[in-house]
Amino acid sequence: MEVVQPFVTQLAEHFRIVVVLFNYSTPPGLVELLSSWEKEGIIERYSLTPDHRNTLRFHLFMRAEIRTLRQYKFDLWLTGSEMQVGERYILECVLPKHCVSVCMWHNITFLFMHNQDTARRLLSGGNIREYPQAREGFILNGDSYLQRFKRKINQGVSFSRILEYIFLSIKTYVLRIRKKIQAFYDRIVLPWLLAGKTFRLGPYDKMTQLGSGRSDAIIFFDELESKVHKALFRNVDIYTARYPAQGNCRCHEHLTEKKTVLSMLSGFVGRNWISEEALSLFYRDFKTIITFTNVENIHLRLHPDETGKWPEQLRDYLVNKGIEAILVDSKQPIRQIMCNYLGTAGFASASLRDARSSCDHAFVIGFVGISRKLFRDPKFVFANSEGIGWIEEDGGYDPDIFKRHNHVHPKRKTVPEILVALSNS
Repeated sequence: MEVVQPFVTQLAEHFRIVVVLFNYSTPPGLVELLSSWEKEGIIERYSLTPDHRNTLRFHLFMRAEIRTLRQYKFDLWLTGSEMQVGERYILECVLPKHCVSVCMWHNITFLFMHNQDTARRLLSGGNIREYPQAREGFILNGDSYLQRFKRKINQGVSFSRILEYIFLSIKTYVLRIRKKIQAFYDRIVLPWLLAGKTFRLGPYDKMTQLGSGRSDAIIFFDELESKVHKALFRNVDIYTARYPAQGNCRCHEHLTEKKTVLSMLSGFVGRNWISEEALSLFYRDFKTIITFTNVENIHLRLHPDETGKWPEQLRDYLVNKGIEAILVDSKQPIRQIMCNYLGTAGFASASLRDARSSCDHAFVIGFVGISRKLFRDPKFVFANSEGIGWIEEDGGYDPDIFKRHNHVHPKRKTVPEILVALSNS
């Protein structure tokens, strides 16, 4: 809805389109949109899998789906990644040999989020060893729980703390075993029984959550991300495209009488509360923005997957501190609403990139302090951070980030242009 919808009609001018979506974070209105496209002839067919948490139903659906999909003899496959189980069904059980496979990763990448040392090493021209494939066994090697338990006794840790450690260790061990069993069932047992295939993780699947170089091409939207992944996937064509939301801006530079800032909530999804320190970091940085602009209120946009109560806690905290804060839903894509705001500011969420591409004039600001709760270096997460300003961990800032500028996007090919060229080649 946020990224792919803008270019589907353009693709329809060159391709017959079949859509398969995995039922995860499914937004309201999606099925209605797909049905309307099917009726209008923009797409030929669509399917939505059962909920991803129902493993057996999902696999049975995919077994039936691959029989239908094979009939299309696809020439081009566009996918978010190539390593999830549903994607492996399509890649290995549906696509003919001539089909061109293309991953499009619009989100901030796992290499820059959670493997920053590896990303820096690749940027500097260094090599990395292949990550080992996931084991199906359940024996934990190396520094065992028993060895750590003996160390704590030798260190004179209190009996109550030792009991607490034992309980947490057992809980962690059980969870790890359950996770391994689930992965074995999901990637080995069911695919083998239903399709004669196994979908073991490749060497870089866990590290990138994108793949291990099975596809022909990958599309990114940041030059630095492209450079790092090109160093990792040496036999894959890497492209840097124009972000799909670009061109949606409805602003004019002189129209700056906007009194509200949008903040996309992220980082703590599912929690019912966050610490006093986290609340104070949010308040400090929102207060800085209010001081430098004519903002009168903050719209706190709920994450699409939010189930916790912490957004209400944050709203109440800000209101008690004198900031007019309001919770708003996430039913509309950011590209449709961003021009209603003076700017956006908050946690280092991928939605900052959506906001920057959707509006050419709004300021886009990330909070380093609160984002350090999840990321070691929040600014590095965004690679080149095109058009994104930052309030630093200590509260420092460049005053220029609070001004509305006419952001000039780099000139790049669109996703449809790249896909058509790949198909023709």
